Amino acid sequence: MCGIAFLINYGTEPFDPGFLGRVFANMDDRGGDASGYYFERPKKGKMIRRLIKAPVLGEDLYEDMVDPGPDISKAAKAFNSKYSIVGDERLVILHTRKRTQGTEANNHNNMPIFSRNWVMAHNGVVTAERLKNFPYKGQVDSEEILARIEMYSGDLFRAIPEVSGSMAIIAKHFKSDDLLIYRNHNPLDLVYQPEKRILVGVSCAEYAIEFDTREDYNSIFKETGVASCQTSPYFAYRISLKEPDIKCLGKIEAKSKAACVVGSSVTEKATEVYDRIYGGRGCED
Repeated sequence: MCGIAFLINYGTEPFDPGFLGRVFANMDDRGGDASGYYFERPKKGKMIRRLIKAPVLGEDLYEDMVDPGPDISKAAKAFNSKYSIVGDERLVILHTRKRTQGTEANNHNNMPIFSRNWVMAHNGVVTAERLKNFPYKGQVDSEEILARIEMYSGDLFRAIPEVSGSMAIIAKHFKSDDLLIYRNHNPLDLVYQPEKRILVGVSCAEYAIEFDTREDYNSIFKETGVASCQTSPYFAYRISLKEPDIKCLGKIEAKSKAACVVGSSVTEKATEVYDRIYGGRGCED
């Protein structure tokens, strides 16, 4: 059981990096063995892309990157400046890892993982035959999903049916303006903050919201306009990074290595996630 999350900032103002620190800390109860994050930040007409991960708690990794302390070396300062979260990012993907396969001492086993064109975070356990021509970097089962996403150029309707097991995934082509998400048994909630124009996807919506009691939690949705919902199991979605738009690509339910059920395409706005508003049902494992 791992923790996965993403943040998309559609607004013109920077977001508070401390928010991601809280999400990281909250997701540590789903990890504990390693953590990592990937971000994209527009700068002077270019897109800065960075990925960092380590066999440490998410809370510790976050603190090291945003608050290096007074005794940090010049080399570490440069490293921190290059990889730190500052709030101007358009996309951040987070992961906290609970080891099931592959030692966390090999950083290629920690997430997010990447291939030539894709970066991906995965929660779950899967099995599949290794592809002969894919340059595997680690020993984790998650690479079987990534290998097929790379091989099929992001076509989840071809990639997912070749892998069996439990999964919630966040996948991004390095040069795309879209994010792909999918889950079957494992959870992935969406939380949209209309005032800040921030969309968060996270293993449990409660990780992204400050509350003291269940009553306080429920009132957040009723009084502040924050909307949340659980994504539908077995459905793939494409989320735009330019505007709050979510396209439901259809249903992918693997029945065997070569068979799946594909549903029709549906379009919905992120601002309309009220249609399936989170009803205090709690979170899945």
